[in-house]
Amino acid sequence: MTTNKHFYIIVFLVLAAFIACDKLVDDNINAVTDDSDNCDCFLAEEPEMYDVTIKVTINDQNTEVPVTVFYGNVERNNIAATFTAQQQSNSIFLKLNHDYTYMAKYLKGSDTIYVPVKARLSSSSYVCHEDTCWTINNNVINLKLK
Repeated sequence: MTTNKHFYIIVFLVLAAFIACDKLVDDNINAVTDDSDNCDCFLAEEPEMYDVTIKVTINDQNTEVPVTVFYGNVERNNIAATFTAQQQSNSIFLKLNHDYTYMAKYLKGSDTIYVPVKARLSSSSYVCHEDTCWTINNNVINLKLK
């Protein structure tokens, strides 16, 4: 065989493997979400608000970390919440199905460092034992220093 034929055979086998993997993943998702004995319904109703966990870095120079949560972009300056974090894991309640920008303010030496994260706090539904259940997306936000 020529080198070109080997190349085409390899490309064909790789494509076939990807198609087979996609099918397995899709089948597994349907099995879990379609009346399976393996599912749990954590939320039976879609909530209007949900508890968001915000993780920050607490260290010798940053024993208290100011955190601001904005609706949408920071530039709009539409503040949803502010608090001063004194522990590494903090919780606040926010409205679901909104875009937020979370921002922590740190000191590093004589410099001020801002750590922003933009995320949409949203919900999605799935079927479990013929009931509609809800899960929350983007409810853990990492604002830790790197």
